[in-house]
Amino acid sequence: MSETKHGPRPWVMNLTNKAIADTGDYRVVITITDADGRTVLCLWSDDERDFVNAHLMSAAPDLLAACKEAREYLYFDSRALDSDCVTHLEAAIAKAEGVEE
Repeated sequence: MSETKHGPRPWVMNLTNKAIADTGDYRVVITITDADGRTVLCLWSDDERDFVNAHLMSAAPDLLAACKEAREYLYFDSRALDSDCVTHLEAAIAKAEGVEE
């Protein structure tokens, strides 16, 4: 198994309303921090897609861990080894770890 290089879990997403000095408009600041308190992402936005994407990003370390656990479980099932499920898990894990395939 490869060594984890991302910040430690859990990653937490926070939303904060901030005023834009020049216009007086408000935008939401989306921040994601890891368990050590390091900022993983900081984004000003008013686009709902950014909020949805931020939820997905904050779940990424947990999803990666779940994929790795599922892969290990499926390795014990000979029927699963021939399925697309294992192939998709391997591809997702490789992508998350920045490994070229």
